[in-house]
Amino acid sequence: MTSRRISLTLALAAAIGLAVPAVAQQHQRHRHGGEQGKGKMQGMEMMTTPWKELNAFHSIMHGSRHPIMEQGDFGPARGLADELAAMADTLAASPPPTDCQGEGLAEQARKVSDAAHELLALVQKEGADDEVKADVEKVHAAFQPLMRACLPRGGGPSR
Repeated sequence: MTSRRISLTLALAAAIGLAVPAVAQQHQRHRHGGEQGKGKMQGMEMMTTPWKELNAFHSIMHGSRHPIMEQGDFGPARGLADELAAMADTLAASPPPTDCQGEGLAEQARKVSDAAHELLALVQKEGADDEVKADVEKVHAAFQPLMRACLPRGGGPSR
């Protein structure tokens, strides 16, 4: 692990539970549905869980994925790939809270980290936009089981 990555991971870990990354501001139009588990995040609603590291990862992933889906803008996904991978490592290293329902959550968190590192490698080799979009969707697909397991009653939106 490079010293930059270690510093970034430590900074991200320290920020968990504090302010949401500023990148989320540009995505105020997007709303995650559901009444339980909502948290206000700088002018938008986003589902929150008892797993702080999952929430922090979600905010970075949101800032990476939704510009692609809504405007075809790949800049945030490319620019946040190293932060996403570092936060995925933090997520994978954290124990799932007992409030999260399901088996294999730690293994699923490792899958999120693996997918995030695949995205980072692709971005570092300047992969094509369609490849970046596919890898962002792989990260999102790996993340979804964790989110569902940690929402009240294990339910919630699957977007």
